[in-house]
This record gives sequence, C-alpha cells and structure tokens, in this order.
Amino acid sequence: MKKGDYILIGTVIVLTVLLSVFIYTPEKDLKDAVAVITVDGNEYKRLSLNEDTVIEINSDGVYNRIVIEDGCVRMEDANCPDKLCLRHKKISKTNESIVCLPNRVMIRIIGKDEVDVDAVS
Repeated sequence: MKKGDYILIGTVIVLTVLLSVFIYTPEKDLKDAVAVITVDGNEYKRLSLNEDTVIEINSDGVYNRIVIEDGCVRMEDANCPDKLCLRHKKISKTNESIVCLPNRVMIRIIGKDEVDVDAVS
C-alpha cells in the first residue's frame, strides 16, 4: 500500500465517524412539543404531546378524530372520501405533519417555543 492509500482510508474513516455523529445525535428534548391542529387554515387547537387525549372536530360536515397517546399523534377516524390521513403513520417529532386534504384539517408538531409562521416576511 502506498501513502495515498492510507490517506484515502483515513479520510473515509473520518467521514464515516462524522456522518454517524450527525445521524445518531438525539433530537432536542421533545417533552415540550405541541401538536397544532388547523382547520381550513385557521388554528383550531394546540395540545401537549405529554397528555393522552382524543379530539373530535365536527363542523360543517367535516369529521376527524385525532388521538394523542404515548407522545404520538395519529388520525383515528375521518369522513373524507379517500381516507389517506388514516393510513399515515403516527407523528411525534417536530415538523412532522398529518394532512386530511378533503376536510382541510392539518396536524403539525412544533416545539413549545417555536413560532408557527405562515407568511414570508
């Protein structure tokens, strides 16, 4: 093996270690994460992920049941025609979301101190 081979192997090892650190670094503490529920673009409710609860949205022919349990949020039931929102996985990390497009209902996880901005300044 030549000197260049050792340099190449060393570089690959260093890059692998650095990438591993970035990939496996735990996210910031989510104990204060909040689920923001919006209906037709307007904020409906903010709920802590620390408390297990069931929220039912029932207005103007729109029906969605949202369940928060064990720090995760999921859409349990909806009267939308395609039911895609019901097949979405549970969410628990910041910036994850579940959207029920036909009913115009969205659930998004944000940090407690984050400001939910909808417009570009």
